[in-house]
Amino acid sequence: MAAVSVTAQNVRLDDAEVATKWVDIGSGPGGAIQFDFFYQGSNSYARKGTTGIKGVALDDSLGTANTEDLSGAGTHDVVLMKYSTITPGLLELKSVPGIQLRVGSGSGAYYSYDVQGSDTYPVDKSWLVAAIAPSIVSHRDGTTGSPSLTVCDYYGMAQDQTGTSKDLNFALDAVDVGTGLTLVGGDGVSTDGVWQDLSDHDWGTVNNRYGYIRESEGAFIVYGTMIIGNATATVFQDNGSVLLFPEGLFPAGWSGIEVGLANATNDIDFISNIFVGQGTAAGEDTRPVVNVTGTTGTCDFIGCSFDNFSTIVLTSATNFTDCIVKDSAQITQAGSDITGCTLSGGTSAVQIVADDAALIADCSFTSGGTGHAIEITDAGAGPITINMSGNQFSGYAGTDGSTGNEAILINPATSSADITLNIVGGGNTPSIMEHASYTGTFTLVISPVTLTVKVTTTAGANIQNAMALVLVGDALNFPYDATVTATSSGTTATVTHTAHGLSSNDYVQITGANENNYNGSFQITVTGVNTYTYTMPGTGGSPATGTLKCTTVLIKGLTDVNGEISNTRSYGVNQIITGRVRKSTGSPYYKTSGIAGTVNKDSGATVNIQLIGDE
Repeated sequence: MAAVSVTAQNVRLDDAEVATKWVDIGSGPGGAIQFDFFYQGSNSYARKGTTGIKGVALDDSLGTANTEDLSGAGTHDVVLMKYSTITPGLLELKSVPGIQLRVGSGSGAYYSYDVQGSDTYPVDKSWLVAAIAPSIVSHRDGTTGSPSLTVCDYYGMAQDQTGTSKDLNFALDAVDVGTGLTLVGGDGVSTDGVWQDLSDHDWGTVNNRYGYIRESEGAFIVYGTMIIGNATATVFQDNGSVLLFPEGLFPAGWSGIEVGLANATNDIDFISNIFVGQGTAAGEDTRPVVNVTGTTGTCDFIGCSFDNFSTIVLTSATNFTDCIVKDSAQITQAGSDITGCTLSGGTSAVQIVADDAALIADCSFTSGGTGHAIEITDAGAGPITINMSGNQFSGYAGTDGSTGNEAILINPATSSADITLNIVGGGNTPSIMEHASYTGTFTLVISPVTLTVKVTTTAGANIQNAMALVLVGDALNFPYDATVTATSSGTTATVTHTAHGLSSNDYVQITGANENNYNGSFQITVTGVNTYTYTMPGTGGSPATGTLKCTTVLIKGLTDVNGEISNTRSYGVNQIITGRVRKSTGSPYYKTSGIAGTVNKDSGATVNIQLIGDE
């Protein structure tokens, strides 16, 4: 199969190997092709600096004229300029400026960018890379004339010094426009792809050196988007690399990593990689992004670290395991497994937008001061049951509310869907905020266990459609034999039950009313901490008379094809249960059998009932 292949999403405007299209800015000693110092190829266009503005520029209107559309509508709307000064101590301050880059449609029509001065130029560096999107207004430091970004052909570097240098001391090299590099190939037989392959194609190939990725002091410096995989079979297995994504004058989303899962054999793994964004969220968000696309093949991030990222978008073919995400914005889950991760200092309203919240497990969330840890957007008309395991939340609002800093935001795709969130297998209790548009009923259950009633014949055959009714036998966890009052309007009964602690869709058994329609086992809708309603089989007088009692019903319904019916909820202490099972509404008929037992608060219970035939 195919070996690793790297291609550049790039257009080279000029390589500065000959002077045909290069001109000078300002008076004084003229510029020249310089072979003593260069970034790409074997030459640059250099000049000797003096006091006052001196510069060099690529004028693409000369020779074979060429223009680029850098208005933001084109594919390649970012200019990569490689510039150098070998005497940074002679520069004016950045605020003067010492070095100014220019992009526009002529020597009298350009936008300017004050990029360096003696106070900022890194003295341990010779060549620097600037990535400029001239369409971004907030990046500009000045405007000369009336630049037209649809016909850009002028790219300059102007330098202002405090004194005269002895020789040629500043230069521009190859000017490129583009978006980054793409790596495909590798198959587990041929050598798999690694980050070094991209650097070797760019910085490591002297006639390329676009400026997208280069190795420096044990780390890879990345501009633009590194695309790993697409419809071409790709295996990429990198362990332990460090990638830095510098600040720049580029648009939001231009810097980062894109993983393409459009081939079933794609196997892309980032293991113990460290990704550090150096951009800013202020104004134009120049922090890097991660964007996984496609759902064929696999992509694993294992033990990776992400610092100061804008967005991380995953898919259902992604595993995000034991990763650290710090001071970054939103992760879009999109069906991925997110396990054992540590997330802190989130900078957006939500750290993880979850469409399958049960797949987020054993993670640690620390609030950045505002925002939620998880937004639950699971789809379905409801009821939706989510079992969430082992997650820890710290620094969030201590109680449920609407401050915007609760640990979990309830915002399902269907706003009316009832949701039960079971916190199982460890983890602490999250605070909850329900989205303003949410109209369903939300129930939080801590450390739930399952009670199952299993019904068989004396010969061991499963009995389907047996009616099971299981009630609590004491008041340690739920209301038992509690005195209540009730009124009604039509067939709707309203029960006043002080501090009942029940949830909508729970069942209760009401007894003791003189008006028989109040009595029975009913599913309730909670209307307040002291009230709930249910629907009676007929109308009744109001208020109800007699001594009304309420007992919680744990299970009410018919057994399934396996002879089973279950209920999952949490218990503070072991729970005594009572009840009965019968099947008398259709042949074969069985005698009623009683239920008695105890639900263990840590492990639940399975109650096995054998029914004797009654025909």
